[in-house]
Amino acid sequence: MYSIDYGLSHIIPRLYLYMATRINKNLVSAFAKALRAIRTEKELTQEQVAYGANVHRTYIAFLEGKKKQPSIDAVFKIAKGLDMKPSELVKRVESFYSKK
Repeated sequence: MYSIDYGLSHIIPRLYLYMATRINKNLVSAFAKALRAIRTEKELTQEQVAYGANVHRTYIAFLEGKKKQPSIDAVFKIAKGLDMKPSELVKRVESFYSKK
């Protein structure tokens, strides 16, 4: 079997890397504000949220510190750790995002 090379084989890994590392700073900031606001309203520590979400405490700290952008999987886990629906969490993020 022969594979056909259209001259794009060197571009695809770079394109994937660009897409994987691209961060929306406004969205990261909105998520951080929403996460911290909800967590403090519920009087939870980062460790308690992390335990409920089955993630490491430092990941919650990175999210609140605007150092990480959560995946959709992480949003669902964190919502569980906050004892709320993912849609409620996203709605709170949206409220901070729309203030930009």
